[in-house]
Amino acid sequence: MSLKITMAGATDTGRVRKHNEDAIGWNEACGLAVVADGVGGHQAGEVASTLVVDHLLEALAEAEANPHACAEALRAAIAEANRALPAHARESHREGMATTVVALRVCGDGDKLAVAHVGDSRLYRLRNGVMQQLTVDHSLVQELIDNGSMTPEEAAVSSRRNLITRSLGLEDEVAVDMLLTSVRPGDGYLLCSDGLSDRLTDLGMGMMLEQGSGGPLQAVADKLVETANAAGGQDNIAVVLLRAETDE
Repeated sequence: MSLKITMAGATDTGRVRKHNEDAIGWNEACGLAVVADGVGGHQAGEVASTLVVDHLLEALAEAEANPHACAEALRAAIAEANRALPAHARESHREGMATTVVALRVCGDGDKLAVAHVGDSRLYRLRNGVMQQLTVDHSLVQELIDNGSMTPEEAAVSSRRNLITRSLGLEDEVAVDMLLTSVRPGDGYLLCSDGLSDRLTDLGMGMMLEQGSGGPLQAVADKLVETANAAGGQDNIAVVLLRAETDE
């Protein structure tokens, strides 16, 4: 069964920050979507996130039918971007710049999805009205949740919730978490930076995706950013959406 994949995205500086260090990118033709959230200050994070997004869009511009080869190419492209960042940082005197990344790549006839992530940018799936986070944050509070020292409710309001434990650009090698999953007609996928997920609940984001399922995807992306800003806009906000439908 062949699926029709549509994508849309939006990013915004938010209400507090002076620069937008989030970067987004997507290519419907090859089924690729990327969100990166840069860190480092003095616009270094903006450079890091943009470099990673641009690298993935260039390296993965061709569709890949074999799901395992599709996933491996995604992992390899992220590893290449990670190795390129320190050299660029030295050349541009932006030592210490780094970025998170979450990326998905549609494989085969659109029925498989390769997912890769480093850091706390997330991927959610809306399926049959249920919103599920598919990635697990590389963050201090997630480690505290995992070892039983903190509840998810406590983590949501912790002052340490933005401390990440893994990113691109700081080490020559980085562990990239990978997932290969099936896609079904009617699925909706949301990639986002923590500027969105910190402001809105999973339930709230899922409701907005479901309410917008019959309309333009770009309108849903814009509405998510608008709502995060209305909730304070404490950080940069980045969103890329994917919708899977039967290709009739």
